[in-house]
Amino acid sequence: MENERDGSWFLQCLNQPTLAVSCVLFACLGAFSFGWKTFKRQSLRVRCRFTSAAQEDADVIVVGAGVLGNAMATSLSRDGRRVLLIERDWSEPDRIVGELLQPGGFKALHRLGLEDSLDGTDCHHTHGYVVHNCETNDRVDLAYPIDDVTGSTSEGRSFHHGRFIAGLRRLSKAEKLIEPIQGSVTSLIRKDGTVLGVACRLKDEVNVTEFHAPLTIVADGCFSNLRKTLVSTQARSRSHFAGLLMHNCPQYRPHFAEVVLAYPAPVLVYQISSTSTRVLVDIPGQRMPADPKTYLRENIAPQLPDHLRGSFLEALDTQSVRSMPNSFLPAAPVLQAGVLVLGDAFN
Repeated sequence: MENERDGSWFLQCLNQPTLAVSCVLFACLGAFSFGWKTFKRQSLRVRCRFTSAAQEDADVIVVGAGVLGNAMATSLSRDGRRVLLIERDWSEPDRIVGELLQPGGFKALHRLGLEDSLDGTDCHHTHGYVVHNCETNDRVDLAYPIDDVTGSTSEGRSFHHGRFIAGLRRLSKAEKLIEPIQGSVTSLIRKDGTVLGVACRLKDEVNVTEFHAPLTIVADGCFSNLRKTLVSTQARSRSHFAGLLMHNCPQYRPHFAEVVLAYPAPVLVYQISSTSTRVLVDIPGQRMPADPKTYLRENIAPQLPDHLRGSFLEALDTQSVRSMPNSFLPAAPVLQAGVLVLGDAFN
C-alpha cells in the first residue's frame, strides 16, 4: 500500500524540467494576457507599404503561428490592427510537448476570447496532480486551488498539441484583418538600429520577399532562427524528453495528471484525449541514449506504478520513441526598436 502524506517533499522536485513543460502554456498565455492591457495602449496606427506585389498595408508582422503568435495576432486584429501572420507550415503540427494548459492559462484563454480553439479537440479536463515517490512508496494528491468565482476546483485542459494549434489558427484565419502567409522568414530588415520588417521566402518561391511594418513580433518558438540576432544569451540543452502515447491507460485518480519521482529524473503522465495518455520521461544529459527503448524498458518501466507499467511497455513495443530537447533559454533585454521577442523564442 502507498502512504499518503503532505506535499512538502514534493517541493524538492519543482525545478525539474518534466514539471516545467506542463507550465509552458500557462506562462505563455498568462504573460500575454497580463501584458496585453499595456500593449493595447501603445499606438500602432502607422501606415506602411509592403514591397510585395499585393502592395497591402499592415500595422504588425507576427512571425510564427503557434500558441503565442496566434493569440497575439487575433487579439491585435480584434483591436483594429492589420496583421500579417507568417508561418512556415500551416498544416497541423505533431509535437510531444505543449499539451497541458494549467488553470491560469485556461483562464487567460477565456479572457482573450479564444476558448473556442478547444472545440472539437477531445480535450481532457485536469483537476490537479498525483505525485508518486518511488523511493519511499509515498503518494500525495495535489488538487488545483478553489476558484474564487465559481467556488469549485480550478480546471486545466490537456489535449493533442496539434489540435489545439489548429483551433487557434482557425480563429486567426477567420479574422478579416489577419493575412496568413506561408513562408520562412530568413532575416530581419534593419536600418539605423531599427527593425523595419522581415525578409521571407514564400512557399514554392526562390526569391526572397520583403515585408515592412512598424512592429515585428518574433514568436517562432524555441528553435527560432531569429533569436540569436536579438538575444545575447545562448540556449543550452540540459536533458531530453522521451515521449510515448499510451492508449486506454488507467488513471490512478480521474482527471489528475501523475508525476512519478523516478531515478534519475521525474516522469510526467497526463491524459490528452478520451483514449490517449502522454508519458514524458526526462533523460538528463545533452544526448539521448543510443538505444532509448532499452533504456526505458530496463531503467524506467520497473519504477512505474503498477497501473501504468503495462500500458507503458505496450507503447514501447508498438511505437518509436520520440524525443524533444529540454533547453534552457535565458532571457535578455532586446534593445532594438521595432521588434518584440515573445514566448519560447525569448525564454
